[in-house]
Amino acid sequence: DVAQLSEQLHFEKDNARALICENNAFLADVSHQLKTPLAGMRLYCEMAQQTADEKTGKCLEKQLELLDRTDKLIFDLLRLEKLRSDGYELLLSDENMGNLCQSVCNELRDIYPHKHFSVLGTATLHCDRQWMFEAISNIVKNACEHTDEQGKIDITVSRGETAVFIYICDNGGGMPEDRKDRLFERFYRGGNTGQGGFGLGLAISRAVTERHHGTLGAENYKDGMRFIM
Repeated sequence: DVAQLSEQLHFEKDNARALICENNAFLADVSHQLKTPLAGMRLYCEMAQQTADEKTGKCLEKQLELLDRTDKLIFDLLRLEKLRSDGYELLLSDENMGNLCQSVCNELRDIYPHKHFSVLGTATLHCDRQWMFEAISNIVKNACEHTDEQGKIDITVSRGETAVFIYICDNGGGMPEDRKDRLFERFYRGGNTGQGGFGLGLAISRAVTERHHGTLGAENYKDGMRFIM
């Protein structure tokens, strides 16, 4: 019975691995099939710009902006689906999460110079630095977009008995309880941020966290939102 069960488990594992490979191949095909016509459209717009009058030139410039947005949307969506299907190999190392969070804030401080960032605490986490940096950056960027010009974003890092905790708090006023659970859905935007986002950043952050055997949630806290990773 044990041998039969072991054989069944190996069979299911092989099936899962085959499905992942098939899904990754599909994503690669989709990426290629979408990006090829987009590149062609970009080329024709740029060629047309060389002989266009002022009015037509503005229209072509707008088309190029839309092509940029479409290209980024496809890129982010394919990365999210590949993450969720275990299509990326994580490059794991021991990382100081306090320093990593500080690096995130330093990068975003150039984009949001009037925001107030703070990082407290530290803990070592065995993780993929690049993906974890992006996951935290997406959450902090979301907090920046939903606070006023002088908004505050506070990050606290701590170690529990079995996990590392990262708390990211803002003072943006929070959001209605009935909409809070939708924050991590693809394409969901909790409000008009005016930043031209697609609503994929938090979904990517949750997928990255889950790939690291963690959880990511959010709650209304004091005068804003608190994300708990």
